[in-house]
Amino acid sequence: MKRTLAIVVSILLSTGGYLHAHPSGEYEQSSTISVLRGQVQVQLCLSPGVAVYRSILTMIDLNADGAVSESEQQAYAQRVLGDVSLTVDGQRLPLRLAASKFAAPEALKEGRGTIEVDLTADVPANGQNRKLVFENKHRRDISTYSVNALTTGAPGIQVAKQERNPEQSELRLDYVQSGESQSPIEFLLSPALRSTLCMFAVLLLSAGGYYWLQRRGSGGVQ
Repeated sequence: MKRTLAIVVSILLSTGGYLHAHPSGEYEQSSTISVLRGQVQVQLCLSPGVAVYRSILTMIDLNADGAVSESEQQAYAQRVLGDVSLTVDGQRLPLRLAASKFAAPEALKEGRGTIEVDLTADVPANGQNRKLVFENKHRRDISTYSVNALTTGAPGIQVAKQERNPEQSELRLDYVQSGESQSPIEFLLSPALRSTLCMFAVLLLSAGGYYWLQRRGSGGVQ
């Protein structure tokens, strides 16, 4: 685990020199799906670009006082929760809010901040060959998406197939769940590690936007 964290941190440091801000005028949303035995965890990393920040702030700062209170953060996290869905084997599972973390309004305004929303759902134990579908419909008018499944490597959970729609707002995941007891490796999915992976995913999205803008500015994109 230490080696994995070191690699991730190294990548973050190496890209941090030019990816300190989100260059696009879009709302970058990265979703990470972690499949555990009897549970699915979802982490969303939401990063507004400078051109759409005002639109997002209006949804968060309900009393328009320029500050984001704890209750306003919770209200927005619940709004995000209402715009995503999760089904396993055709049964819609109720997601619940596990945690949320908001960057300072100043950082968000400058395109440097991220909103993290952690969700979790219990999965009924009624089969080995499971089919999971996750969909994110939050602010589709201004958003770009990415979605990935985080493979734990735990015995008893094996990912068979992953499919995404073209805009990556939806993930279809087939996995096999055996009846073995929970492995300690599943506990390695700590909030700190998932937060680091979240930031890494956001940086990858930003890298694509930065590269596109660089090519456009140099005349490489017509």
